[in-house]
Amino acid sequence: MPASYGPEVPELVIEVCTPSDRWPSVLAKVSEYLDSGVNVVVVLDDDRRGAQAFQADDDTRVFGPGDVLTLP
Repeated sequence: MPASYGPEVPELVIEVCTPSDRWPSVLAKVSEYLDSGVNVVVVLDDDRRGAQAFQADDDTRVFGPGDVLTLP
């Protein structure tokens, strides 16, 4: 097993919220991912039955239960 992650930065990260997750900590993770070079971070939230897509240079997009999740 490798001792750490490789130097590659993923283009997409999907974060799944659990009932115990709090939005300030989730948003801190999103910020860390974007600051490290990830292109898109999608947060799935079952409680709100939706998703949010974050990009460093774009507005946050919000998707509801009937929406199609599309990414650049």
